[in-house]
Parts: sequence; C-alpha cells; structure tokens
Amino acid sequence: MEFLKVIAKDRSPFIIDAMYSAGTALFKLVLGLIVVKMLAVNFTVSEFGLYGQLLAFFSILTTLSTISLQSGLVKLIAVNHNEKKAYGEFISASFYLLFSFIIINILMVGVFHQEIVGYFFGGQINIDLLMLIVFFSIPATLARWQMSINNGVGNTRHLFFAVSVSTSTAMLVFYFIAGSDFFTVITTIFFVHLLYFITFLAFNIRNGYFTFSNLSIFGITKNSVNGLFKYVVIGGVSLFSLETSRLFLRPYLADSYGWSVVGEWQVAIRISELGMYFMSIVFYASFYPAICKTTCLAGIIEKLKHFFIFVIIPLSFGLLVIYFFRNLFVILLFDEKFLATEKLIGMNLLGDFFKIVSYTIGFIFLAKDNLWVNSCLQVLQVALYLGISFLMIEDGAIGLTSAYCLAFFVYLILLIVVFKYRCKKW
Repeated sequence: MEFLKVIAKDRSPFIIDAMYSAGTALFKLVLGLIVVKMLAVNFTVSEFGLYGQLLAFFSILTTLSTISLQSGLVKLIAVNHNEKKAYGEFISASFYLLFSFIIINILMVGVFHQEIVGYFFGGQINIDLLMLIVFFSIPATLARWQMSINNGVGNTRHLFFAVSVSTSTAMLVFYFIAGSDFFTVITTIFFVHLLYFITFLAFNIRNGYFTFSNLSIFGITKNSVNGLFKYVVIGGVSLFSLETSRLFLRPYLADSYGWSVVGEWQVAIRISELGMYFMSIVFYASFYPAICKTTCLAGIIEKLKHFFIFVIIPLSFGLLVIYFFRNLFVILLFDEKFLATEKLIGMNLLGDFFKIVSYTIGFIFLAKDNLWVNSCLQVLQVALYLGISFLMIEDGAIGLTSAYCLAFFVYLILLIVVFKYRCKKW
C-alpha cells in the first residue's frame, strides 16, 4: 500500500503523458462509436461484415506506407531530438521512404485489383471503390508521419489538442453527410485523416518540430536511411498482424457461414477494439518513448509498474464492465439485430486482456532488443493466431474467438519466458 501512495502522489511526466494519451483516445473513440452506431443501424448484418473487411484493407494499406514510422521514427526522434542535424536527417529520410511505399501501394492495387476484389471481398464491391480507398489512404499515411514526429518528441499535450480539434470538426461534418453506403464511409474516413494531417502539421511547424527544409533530399544521409531501414524490416514483419490475418479469415468464414456471421464476428472485434484502441495510443505516445529513453533495467521495471497500476488494472476493470453489460453495450453501440454476438464477447475480452499484457512486454523488446528477436516474436504471434484459428474455424465465429484467446494466452507465456532470459543483457 505504501508503494501505491507514493505512486499516487507522483506527478511524473509519465503519468501526465498517460492522462493526455487517454484523453486523445477518448476523443477518437467518440467519433468511432458514433460512426459505427449509424452504420450498424443502417447496414444489414452482412453489410456490416463487409464494412469490417473494407476497414481492414484500408488499415493495411496505411500500415504498408508507414512501415518504418510507428516504431522507427518515434524511437530515433526520441533519442536524437536534441541533436538538430541527426533529427532533421531522420525526418527527411522518413518522408522519402514514406513516398516510395505510397507509390508501391498504388501500383500494387492497380495491377492486382481484380484478384483483390474477387478473393478478399467476394466480388461485393466494385473496382472504383477499391481505388478510392487506395487514394484516400494517403492522408492517413501523412497524418501518421506527422503524429510520429510529435510522439517522438513526447508532446502528448499537442497530440491531445490536435486530435480533439480534428475529431470534433469531423463529427460535425459526418452528421451532415452521413449516409448508409460505403462511399460515404470512405469519404468520412478520408476527411478525418486529412484534418489529422493538417492539424499535426500546423502544431509541429509552430513548435519547431518540423520545417519544410526537412524535406530536402540533400538532408538524407546513409546513417539516417540505415537507421530507419532496419525498422522497415520490423514493419514488414508487422504486416503479419491480426488485421492481416483477419483479412484472410473473413472470406473463409463467409464462404462457410455467410457474410452475416462475419458481421456478428465483426461486432465482437469492434468491442474488443475499444480497449485496444486506447492502449495503442498510450503505448506509442507515452510508454514506448519512455522505455526508449530509459537506460537501465531498474528504470524499465519501474516504468512497467507504473503502467500496470495506472493503465492495465483500470482497463481490466473496464473489460469486466463490458462483459457483465455486454447485451446493453451491443444495443447501445450497435443495434438489436446484433444481439447474437453476445455469445462471442466473453472469450474475446479474455483474449484482449492477454493481448494487452503481451503487447506491454512486446513494446519493451521493441525498444531495447535487436531486430531479429522482435521479428521472430511478431511472426510467432501471427503463426499462433492463424494456426489455431484455422484449426477451430469449423466452429464458426465461436471457434475464432476461442482461438484468439488461446493464441494470446500461449503467446504471453512465451513472452514472459523470453523476457526473463533477454532482460539480463540490457
């Protein structure tokens, strides 16, 4: 109890960062919940399943373009932000890597558009909508880039204000243009991320984190490219993710049980994402930069204790609340026609808890360990999830939620074992 009292009185930057990060997550979460509620009311269960597939495809396109930013640029700026020359070189190199991956995305989808529409969407969308998704993912990519610059400096206050201003404006726009078709959904996503990009760019320029001289191709050095490029490898491995796995699992589930079952599974996934969305912002905005700057094992353990007390324990209580009031959550956040999802939520939430703890340990590896350890752990995670999912998919959506829980339980045990071994070398 004495330890808790000391922590409670501590107004350290880490705790303040966590509070601003939580506020950021809340604003973006409100927008997402309003959009999802309107879509759930207007879409059929089958259309909602297809909507989940569209969002997954959009997310993967953005991940492909920002392949070295979420971890690489944040870490390198966190470490070098007081060294003006190195700081500018990393921003310059990141922009041209970003631009290259955007071009690759456009070419890839342009060449394989028929195969993508046929396999991943079962021919349920047209090619024009697919190409629109590709071009509309560009502002999301640029927004992540500017957000990574801000997060690397560690200014969660600017993150909070940038996101709150953009989200509030986007909510008003969506209210006036809201409709029940996929084009409206994609247009709204485009507008939200365009606002994110403009707002982050303005904040970063105003505070001296970014200038257009950073975009000079002459600012790129071999060291800056090499420094970021190893994270391209990590980012490439990160494409073997849950989102990518589900992109393949949804068509398989739809072929066996129909898109309506995919829609029910999508509701369970969206409820899980409530907690995971909050965690992702806290991870990248406060926990990860703090761990990157910590130079000793004792400091890492201290940050880990703070994170468990102030973030993971409260979030665990939140998961319990969602479980006990799951039917109410389904009706409030979605629609009564999705109540069949109730049987999927419990196992999914337990899997979320294992996933959150796993990712907390995983981010320490990302900050402190070498490239190959991180890559192997990422591949292991997806291999466990996909392997167990395909073994249990014969039971439909229930099988997939059980596979999710089991896979992350096993993954957590393996991470703890590896952590005890690797931490001796830090």
